[in-house]
Amino acid sequence: MISSIEEVGIIEPPVVTKEKAGSDLYILLDGHLRIEALKEIGERVVTCLISKDDEAFTYNKHINRLSTVQEHKMIVRAVERGVPEEKIAQALSVDVASIIRKRTLLEGICPEATDLLKDKMVAIGVFNILRKMKPMRQMQVATLMNDANAYSLSYARALLASTPKEELVNPEKPKKVRGLTEEQMTRMENEMVNLER
Repeated sequence: MISSIEEVGIIEPPVVTKEKAGSDLYILLDGHLRIEALKEIGERVVTCLISKDDEAFTYNKHINRLSTVQEHKMIVRAVERGVPEEKIAQALSVDVASIIRKRTLLEGICPEATDLLKDKMVAIGVFNILRKMKPMRQMQVATLMNDANAYSLSYARALLASTPKEELVNPEKPKKVRGLTEEQMTRMENEMVNLER
């Protein structure tokens, strides 16, 4: 682990939670071995994720705690430090294409929509859908996803289908949503306009 940290850096940061409300002390939930390895190589400061989960004992190592946007930021940070994408892919046991997709995840996404989704477990394909929309619509869709607590690709497709053409980046390009006819998409668009009144 030490050589991996020296070579690639910390890809998945340790996770901490406040000891108790109002305290300046934190409890380490996940990343004990990473912290020990950092101590061994003389590091005294590390960026951590702060868990807002009150039940620290439920922290499960098998669940990916990084949101999609957080994962993007960690990969970008590693690349900016000069770590080759191949090494990041190897460290995370994924293919290089996956790292490239995650590195370029937020291209074409407005900062406000990114901020709304920064700590959510959003399906990666949702960002491809958002890219088809103008910034104001991206923010509306991100807000709708938060309100519904639904971040699936199918929900994003439904929101795309209900998006008026003038709110699309390429309005002349016909919207294609699997399983919906042009007539059904027009009806959804009209329903969305009625709901927003």
